[in-house]
This record gives sequence, C-alpha cells and structure tokens, in this order.
Amino acid sequence: MKILATSDLHGNITQYKKLLNFIINNKDIEAIFIDGDISVRRSILRDAIIKNIEEKENRIVTPEEKTEIESTKVVDKQYEWFTDIFFPLMKQSSVPIYMNMGNADYKINLNRLRKFFENKKEEIDIILLENNKLIPLKGKNNKEKEELYLYSLSNVSLSSHRNKDWESIDMKNDIEDIKEYFNSHPDSPKKEAHYIVINGIEKRILLSGLKSKNIEGKMILVNEQVSLSQEDTLEEMLENFEKSVSPDVFSKTICLMHAPPYGTPLDIVKGGEHAGSIAFKNFINKNKPLISIHGHIHESVNMSNVFMVDNNINSSKKQSISVSIGNDFKSKVFSFVIFDTKNVLNVQRYQI
Repeated sequence: MKILATSDLHGNITQYKKLLNFIINNKDIEAIFIDGDISVRRSILRDAIIKNIEEKENRIVTPEEKTEIESTKVVDKQYEWFTDIFFPLMKQSSVPIYMNMGNADYKINLNRLRKFFENKKEEIDIILLENNKLIPLKGKNNKEKEELYLYSLSNVSLSSHRNKDWESIDMKNDIEDIKEYFNSHPDSPKKEAHYIVINGIEKRILLSGLKSKNIEGKMILVNEQVSLSQEDTLEEMLENFEKSVSPDVFSKTICLMHAPPYGTPLDIVKGGEHAGSIAFKNFINKNKPLISIHGHIHESVNMSNVFMVDNNINSSKKQSISVSIGNDFKSKVFSFVIFDTKNVLNVQRYQI
C-alpha cells in the first residue's frame, strides 16, 4: 500500500491545498496520514476572536476579557475550524484520511469530531483515530489485501507548553524527580515553567496548564496539573498496549506517534537538545513496528539533516523504520513523506 504521511500543519490552508493537489495529481496514493497538530493553534484562534469583537464593536478588548475568551471560546472555535474549513476543503480527496490528534488539538473535541466525520462518510472517509488504539488499516484499493494495522498515540512528554490535554510524564521514575523538586522548592508555582533535572536530563517543564473540559455542556479550558500517577505515564501506557497485542502484529503495524523517540536525529530542537520520549524509544527498539511516524518537533529535520532512522540496521529482523515529518507550518513549503508498506526502507521525503 502506498501512503502519504504528514504532520503539524496547524491549520495552514496553503499547505492543506498543496496536500490536496498532490493527492489529486498522484492517483497511486491509497491513504493519507496526518499525525497530529491538525488545527489552528490556541493563540491564533483567540486573537481571531478578539479581532472580530474589536472590529464589530469598535473598541479594545481588555486583558480580563482576553483571558475569558481564551477560556470559553477557543475550544468551540477549533471545532468549527474542522467542520467549516477543514472538512469542505479535504472532502475533495478521493482517498481515506487517517488523523491522529496532536498536543495542539483539544481532546474534548475528539469524540464529537469523530461522530461528525462518521456522519460524513458518504462524502469523504475521514477517520479521526481514537487515542492509544490499534485498528486494521484499509486503503483506497489495497489490491494485494495486505494485513496491516494502525496504532495512534497523541500523547507527548511533559514540556513547557501551556496546552496539557495530551501531555504525560514520560517514565515512571520521572515522577519522583518532579515531586522532589517541588518538595524542595515549596515556593515554586506549578503554573510557571521550571528547569528540573528529570531522569538525569535537565528539562524546562510546566506542570500545570490548560486542559479542555466539558463543564455543564460548555467546552472550556481550565488550569489543571498533569497527572503524577504511574498509570498515566507514557511508559505504562505503552507497556499496557504491548500486553494487549500479539507480538507478531508489530511487524505489520504503522505507528502514528505524535512525539518522536528520544536521543535520535528525529527529536532535536533549535538549541540542539533532544526533546523526545524515552518511553517511545524503548517501545520502538523492543517491538520493531513496520514504521513509526512522528511530528511535534517542527525543526528536527533541519537540525539533523536526517528524517529516517533504520531500527534494524544491525539486525537481520524484518524492516522497521522511524521517520520525522519535520513540517514547518509557518512556511508556505509543505513537507511530507511517501512510503510503500512493501518496502518502507525506500521512504521518500518531499517539500513542495
């Protein structure tokens, strides 16, 4: 099966139009994967609402109003972007679109958007994937009837970003490092970012941030702390998934994991540090999925000049690779990869 995969468009319509035009002109593509950060960022949505109010009412919105707008209006505004802008554009695609939410996409919108796209299947097959689930993969044709599976994971490791819907503690033993820091710094507010040594690595993290909630029927953003429970760590999440799947399935599985594995060319940020997940790296090295696709770190490919890692380079096992999309949504240039599930080692990265 020939698949196009991309990530981190963050609502960039110019890039979405390039994606659509490429699909229209390349009939051999059988499925599209969008690996997270599909919609417009919170700050852009908030500022658009504020601008509309100021233009209509001919006044300046106060700082207090801006905070209220961000809390009460942005989640619904993102939902409307999917239904009113993304859907009318992408329904012109002739191939299925599989989408994994990213840390900029609000969790509370997941189920209602899944229902929306399911009700529109007669117009276009858009599948908004359920988090931490494995499903059989069906492409446009899949003439050879390959047995393939798709695993999606939106969660990323703890960062200094304000959005916390999909943020998790990486490793179980990280919890003690975080607790120890705040116990020894009792005056450090959890709503502010701090440099903390976690698992031997100094990271700038924000423990408490914005999560999307349904409060009495209203979709809002509230300040809430990231869970410090072991069962909510990326490590345990992946361990539990492993237990639910037969080992022979992994060689037939494509993983859409929004964050990249730690300590690889796929997770290097502008400062040169690695910002990926140790749990992801351990999971990939142990289970060798057919291919794992990652986004989240927009600049990774530019920093390392590498977009693909061969997970079996020193092994005789079956093919297994990891790729970083490295798409910069602030650019008019659109980045994506194309691979054939029969020969993933021949994956190609394009910029148009």
